[in-house]
Amino acid sequence: MWQELEKVIEGKDEARDPARIEVCLKAISNVWKKHPDMRLGQTLQYALGNSDLWDVKDLDISEALKQME
Repeated sequence: MWQELEKVIEGKDEARDPARIEVCLKAISNVWKKHPDMRLGQTLQYALGNSDLWDVKDLDISEALKQME
């Protein structure tokens, strides 16, 4: 836990890197276009399985979605 906090304080936490936004949105777009009949929530839930969306890091969501491509 302290290592995560140190990363945030030092500005090295990739979960806060603005570049992650484009990566995540691109992954969502690619998968959603491939499965247009699914709603956004369905797409995310399918990609993440039983994970609680609240606790999942953006880059983990991107990786899960890439597996659906």
